[in-house]
Amino acid sequence: MDFSIATIISIIPVGVLLYDAFGKREDVNDRGIFVYLITGFFAGIIISIFFLLLVSSARNYLDLSLFLVILFPFFTELFKFIIFNRRKYINKKEAVHYSFSFGNGMGAMFSLSLIYYYARGFSPSIFDYLVFLSFSFLYVFSFSSSGILIGKGIFEIKRRYNLINAIMVEMLAFLFLLPYMWSMIIYSSMGILIMVPIYMFLRKELK
Repeated sequence: MDFSIATIISIIPVGVLLYDAFGKREDVNDRGIFVYLITGFFAGIIISIFFLLLVSSARNYLDLSLFLVILFPFFTELFKFIIFNRRKYINKKEAVHYSFSFGNGMGAMFSLSLIYYYARGFSPSIFDYLVFLSFSFLYVFSFSSSGILIGKGIFEIKRRYNLINAIMVEMLAFLFLLPYMWSMIIYSSMGILIMVPIYMFLRKELK
């Protein structure tokens, strides 16, 4: 698969979610949302490199694979929490908007790296492209949903409770990486059926 095509597939969910959340609103800080989206892109590249390095050694070991899908949600959500757990965001609704945007960026780069790593060396069919798009939506939805929870915790000063919820959402999404590790990405993409309702439930926190 061409890298540019993989990039487009990974960016489409970001555009959809950002437009759905903020496209028709004038009461949000567009500059701040954009800055945290770009920051999320860079953060996503970092965690993707780290994840793929570990996956390459864990692919044939179920116990280690399970360890990764449990470990990484802690790592990614603590990373988000550290970034947004600052005094200036306490009781500020912007915390939810920015952490949501940051999660969008992370999810896009994470899905991009996994799709390109999986699809390198072969020419996907139309069906494959649809599977990859579903896979991309899955992780943009999950990182965005956990981002909403992190921001909500900072905004409402319920940090520990919402951090735990964010980790649980991400753990659920990361469990669908097990089929990916076994070269069965079609089963991984089915996680979208769970992530869409979770995102739709949390979406109201962006208002």
